[in-house]
Amino acid sequence: MVSAIDDRSQSLQTREVGLKRLQEKIPLGLFFCVCLAVLFYRGFGLGQWSLAVDEYYMAKASGQVLSHGFPEFDCGGYYFRGILQQYLTAPFLNFLDDPELAVRLVPFVANCATAPAVYLIAKRMGGSAAAAIATLFFSFSVIELEMARFARMYSPFQALFIWQVYFYWSHAENPVAVPTLHCCSLPSFQFLFTRGLYF
Repeated sequence: MVSAIDDRSQSLQTREVGLKRLQEKIPLGLFFCVCLAVLFYRGFGLGQWSLAVDEYYMAKASGQVLSHGFPEFDCGGYYFRGILQQYLTAPFLNFLDDPELAVRLVPFVANCATAPAVYLIAKRMGGSAAAAIATLFFSFSVIELEMARFARMYSPFQALFIWQVYFYWSHAENPVAVPTLHCCSLPSFQFLFTRGLYF
């Protein structure tokens, strides 16, 4: 009798452990599904539409970087907005036949790279379920979809900022695990992505 009760108790405990593991895996599985949706909705027809006016400046400057090594326009002026993005875009312009796709790849990758940071921050704030919901909202936000497909510096700046928040938070909790260098280096890249250089 006692043995049967013990066996039943162990069986219930095993079920509870199994349910807890399943509950932990569901948000993680949902996160990966959302990541696939992020890639699809942001990447579908990425190079289909012609460049907007603001995108043209980035494309032209990146082309000049490819040709002359510096974003100097034919009129003699220089374009320093998002200068790091221009140098990252130049190789894509060289290897891809589709200029619309080439200039939008950097914002696309940067926006997709923001999703894990959103997940990690939300998980620290409210657990795995909150992290999955936050990532879901981020993934299907109209403004995020538009900025991911817009050849400007906004998505890279956002990605660096969100990851900076995560690293600062991690550094505050455990300075040994996250060195100060990680926290201090990201603002430098943010500056190069937004304004660039002034003379």
